[in-house]
Amino acid sequence: MKFRSMKYYLREAFVSVARNRLMSLSSIVTVAACIFILIFSICIAVNLDFMLEKLEQAGGIMVTIDNEVAQEDVLTLFAAVEALEHVESAEYISADAALADFASSMSADEGSQLIEKLSEDNPLRRYISVTMDSARNAQMVIDEIEAMHGVVRVRHSQDFTSMLISINNIVRIVSIVMILVLSLLSIIIIMNTIKLTVNSRKTEITIMKYVGATEWFIKWPFVIEGIIIGVAGALVPIIVSWFVYDGAIEAIQTNVALLSSIVVFKESIELFPILIPVALLLGAAIGTLGSVTSMRRYLSA
Repeated sequence: MKFRSMKYYLREAFVSVARNRLMSLSSIVTVAACIFILIFSICIAVNLDFMLEKLEQAGGIMVTIDNEVAQEDVLTLFAAVEALEHVESAEYISADAALADFASSMSADEGSQLIEKLSEDNPLRRYISVTMDSARNAQMVIDEIEAMHGVVRVRHSQDFTSMLISINNIVRIVSIVMILVLSLLSIIIIMNTIKLTVNSRKTEITIMKYVGATEWFIKWPFVIEGIIIGVAGALVPIIVSWFVYDGAIEAIQTNVALLSSIVVFKESIELFPILIPVALLLGAAIGTLGSVTSMRRYLSA
């Protein structure tokens, strides 16, 4: 494509957007709504996955062992737990190590006194600390461990994990449906915008065909017009979402102390460098599809 031709295409595309500014604005707003939902759903999905990852690192599963189980059977139990399919690592914690770990959370004097007082009659049980490959597999691993001989209790933040997974799945399904509906609506509105442009330039297009202009020489300005509308529709939600995301995280961390101590969020600087090209590409794709579909229906007539 020659530079002179490119200048012509761009000029014609921008002139067309300005000429049909009301329809162009409607297209941009619809695309913006679609992109905003995309960004919103990705932000939620990424942060929920991030929280699940942190839960795996911080918690895992704690398997409490019956005091009546002999030490050699404990080693057999440990080997069985470690060999489970979704177990990434396992660590055996003796009753003495559990007591020392509990005492370390106190002051030095209090911890020493506690260890001395309970050294002969330690009430704490032995346990196995288990780390999984994914919190999504927690229930499967828990069910298998609970069926093993010598296990008294299996502790895990399963309810909270299940809630996060359920929310994540619901958000993804709803977002996909809304994105598809809004994408279709955006394409239809862009098609109508391009149709108006085609109708207003019918005489000019006919003359261009008579003097030998190629099909794509006529079509490129309309394609670029669709891309301009799509990219413009993506830029607005990107900018707004970045500020809203930072503000929302700051508000949660400042005003909801309990929640901020439980959940963690991805920083916007980690998230938006990935979101920006995705949003721009989707906007450009919607614009291109709308303009190409419109040309197929109206320009070839």
